[in-house]
Amino acid sequence: MQMRRLANSGRSLAWLFLNFKHIRMLPKFARQTEDDLLIEPLSKKDINTIENLFFSLNQGKKLGFVKHCLLWGFGSRCCFLVKNLNNRIIGFSIYYLNTDDIYRNTIHEGFIGVVAEFRNQGIATKMRRYAFNHFAQTSCAGISSRISVSNKSSLKSAEKFRFRVENRYFDEQEKTERIYLIYELDRKNNF
Repeated sequence: MQMRRLANSGRSLAWLFLNFKHIRMLPKFARQTEDDLLIEPLSKKDINTIENLFFSLNQGKKLGFVKHCLLWGFGSRCCFLVKNLNNRIIGFSIYYLNTDDIYRNTIHEGFIGVVAEFRNQGIATKMRRYAFNHFAQTSCAGISSRISVSNKSSLKSAEKFRFRVENRYFDEQEKTERIYLIYELDRKNNF
């Protein structure tokens, strides 16, 4: 048991190092308004709010220590927020790198979430478009994503944006069937 914990800690530190090494090279997300929404990079003052939102939007799962460290160190480069006119955070998206992303020159869409009362208003679509435009200005060739087969709305959104299915597999940790997808960034035809 202790050896497993030590191995997991080693993998977590390697993941964090990998992300620190590469994400620090990405530009910060730009502040932008669209309709009645403000999209802006994560600031340190909003990290606790994001962690609480992640918990409520992700079936009671915590963000975790290594992702907290990533947000603390490079949040403005790997996470952006969406606020309404009342300056309330109503959505956010987190991007990071997995090992596959290094080899594919992609960035991973680790989480995209919108508060329930603001869903079905096109906010997640605007968030994806914003991210695609941002990462198209970098050296990233695409955006990867992993979606549970049971998450029909996310699969529909990925299909709408022409994510390509790379792999279908059973995730032992999540105990669910998932799909690994890639969106190839097009620097000429941004949204």
